[in-house]
Amino acid sequence: MRRMKKASLARFAEREARREDHPRETSKPARFGEGRGISGMKRLSLALALGFLIGGTMNLTGCAALTGLVTGAFTGAVDAPAEVYRHHRGDFTRNPIYWPFNVLFFVPLGIAAGPIAGFGKGLALDMEWLIDRTPYDRAFGTYKEPSVWRPYTIHW
Repeated sequence: MRRMKKASLARFAEREARREDHPRETSKPARFGEGRGISGMKRLSLALALGFLIGGTMNLTGCAALTGLVTGAFTGAVDAPAEVYRHHRGDFTRNPIYWPFNVLFFVPLGIAAGPIAGFGKGLALDMEWLIDRTPYDRAFGTYKEPSVWRPYTIHW
């Protein structure tokens, strides 16, 4: 009996010595980017799903929606303060102090919300093109109200 205890204690001590020589990797906290990652099949299915999503979105939306989304920040920076001025022209004439507030407040707002407003305006122009109400040459070629370059101007 004592011999069994000595043998099992010796085996236990030997296992503990091996553990100390080779610590387990699972005892460390996992860092971002380490580990197994995404398998090849999951990567392929993720890429295909993303491709179909982008391709389907491009087919459902027309040319004006994507143009409004991409150029919305730039056109919004111009159109947001211009639209405020168009609606309050008399106030700006009587009180020129409004100009700095218009520029300092509405230019950043136009940049931030411009892609969303541009996409919405472009989508509306695409729908109007589908029902033959607004041709694309009028939507892209002018700066009048039904223009994709004026995302904050509602013309209907």
